[in-house]
Amino acid sequence: MTRLEISDAAVADAIAAEAGYMEELLARLVEAPTLLGNEEPGQELMREAFRELGLEPADVPLDADALRAHPAASPFSWDVSGKANVITTWGSGGGRSLILNGHVDVVPPAAESLWRTAPFRATRDGDWLFGRGAGDMKAGLAAIVGADSLTVTVRGDAVTLSGTVRSRADHDTALTAAAAAPGVTDVHDELRVMG
Repeated sequence: MTRLEISDAAVADAIAAEAGYMEELLARLVEAPTLLGNEEPGQELMREAFRELGLEPADVPLDADALRAHPAASPFSWDVSGKANVITTWGSGGGRSLILNGHVDVVPPAAESLWRTAPFRATRDGDWLFGRGAGDMKAGLAAIVGADSLTVTVRGDAVTLSGTVRSRADHDTALTAAAAAPGVTDVHDELRVMG
């Protein structure tokens, strides 16, 4: 197998080329008020972003009983019926795997009077973009899509990947580990399932 060598400058250039798209996606995610129980607008934005890359998103429905029975589960008391994690997978599956994972839910903005701008309005100030969830975890979600875009571009240039990349936009933080995929008991099992 030939090892692909990419310079740091080439990686930085590729990231810079995707920066505008990632910033625009981040702004759309911030402006989706994805409070616990209302995550679907953010999930739909992630489905759209994956589709724009030519990837096929899929929903993995959450099962409260299975989640609670999982050895790595965090306790939760909210209703997850009708909720799903959004995933997409690409790669040949023949080598090592990588999971890029994030969550769309945010905590309430508390007293809006303490905010300089509306919490669900993406506001740019210099190199910073402000808004509820911008740092935790919506910038991470935009970066996941950016990383998927960069790797799809590399794949499109006839670089063969021997592994699998799975990207996930989870319903919420506490349910991440246990809701990976059917038959998965932990992140290590998810890696085994994926190849």
